[in-house]
Amino acid sequence: MLLQTGFFFGVAVTYYNAALIASMRADISAHCQKAALDSLWIYSRIGKDMIDNQWMEQPPQADDRKKLDD
Repeated sequence: MLLQTGFFFGVAVTYYNAALIASMRADISAHCQKAALDSLWIYSRIGKDMIDNQWMEQPPQADDRKKLDD
């Protein structure tokens, strides 16, 4: 169920960004931008929760360049 919820928040971000691009009004653009950012925050929380519960693997991370330099 959490996967489906995450999928729908990802789709919501896409729709908000499409509305942001198509809108000529500043007030609607500001609303769409805020709604997209809120949806992205929830989307990232869902991903972190799924990784913490081991329902999803963590994607590969970049090496820490400062640790490699020593």
